[in-house]
Amino acid sequence: MPQGSRNELASTESGPDLISALPDEAIHHVLGFLPAEEAVRTSVLARGWRYHWKSMQSLQISATNGGVLNSFYSVTRLTNLVDRVLLNRHLPLEECHINFEGLDEADDVDVDRWIRHAVSKCHVRVLIVDFGILGSKIQGRPIVSGYLKRLEFHGLRVEGDILDLSCCTALEDLQLSYCSISAPNISSKSVKRLMITTCAFYGRDGPACISTPNIISLKLDNNFDPIPFLGCMPLLETAFVRMFNDYAASRKKCDNNEHFCLLCEDGSAKLLGGLSGATHLELIAPVAKFTDWKCPTFDKLKTLLLNEWCATINLGALVSMLQHSPFLEKLTLQLNEGPTQTMQLEEIYCTEQSPAISKLLNVVEIRCTRVDERVYKIIKMLSTFDLQINVMRTSRQTERFSFER
Repeated sequence: MPQGSRNELASTESGPDLISALPDEAIHHVLGFLPAEEAVRTSVLARGWRYHWKSMQSLQISATNGGVLNSFYSVTRLTNLVDRVLLNRHLPLEECHINFEGLDEADDVDVDRWIRHAVSKCHVRVLIVDFGILGSKIQGRPIVSGYLKRLEFHGLRVEGDILDLSCCTALEDLQLSYCSISAPNISSKSVKRLMITTCAFYGRDGPACISTPNIISLKLDNNFDPIPFLGCMPLLETAFVRMFNDYAASRKKCDNNEHFCLLCEDGSAKLLGGLSGATHLELIAPVAKFTDWKCPTFDKLKTLLLNEWCATINLGALVSMLQHSPFLEKLTLQLNEGPTQTMQLEEIYCTEQSPAISKLLNVVEIRCTRVDERVYKIIKMLSTFDLQINVMRTSRQTERFSFER
């Protein structure tokens, strides 16, 4: 057996030291659940424990303890700890979690070196780097790994080609939150699940392009304009898209042709085109007046949830979504409290012949805080079809949707 586990059974006042009798692999696994500094301290327990920490399968390096900042740590102290336990290691790692949340920014060069060492030298499978909100900057050449399966960046300023993950051939899960993203592309042929929340995109030559053709689950939640361009996602099963609520500034830019939004021709084509392969879709956007809006065909869509953006003016957006979803089975409309002042609502969508919609659609659920004019107009339009329409009054305005329940 490898050094140090069973060559001696230490005795304590309460009896034999059974933990030291465990196989080395079991000890290395258990140590991975400890904060890295505590794991290092186990080297003084006994002679056989001196080097166990160097072989633990996971590294948990964090400035917080249970979500509370540990006053014992400074940027310098935590940086030295990462250098000691990570950069001196060349054995495979199952997981590496570096958390500087609550501290000042670490040196950008150090952060880049940690990421690339964990990926290239330690063949880490799960890498999580967390700086809270807009901490250090990472940039440069793409990451290359045949082992990395999950990657999470939180609170980083991301530039250059580092999110070109086409050479991470085993990567399946990618999460970005509270990041400032100036990278031109987010690309991977292997990623299956992508989550981007509360991020800001700053493209020099236009919006970022997301190219993940094998993705099955997508969540874009509360991100700032401009909206990223979505490439083709033919395998997409579940998509949740919620746009940033403070819409006035971005809409003004859209009118000036500086950026684009969901509700103009350019914006809808770039966003909805990528979502058109989804089987289950939730699309949440602020209310805005439509200008020139084109809807792609959702030829696999079975369930659809929309909020009040589709119920403005003449219900044209709602009708268009229904007309372009030939296999839709269930529609849910979640309508929060409308404006306090009277809205200028035109007559509902009206033609001499009712629009053609999915023959599979048999249930429409309307969730609202109150039954107002919008709800009556929607019911009037839908009543021309053989549908079961359920109106459910909610006690208060909600920002939570079915993906979050």
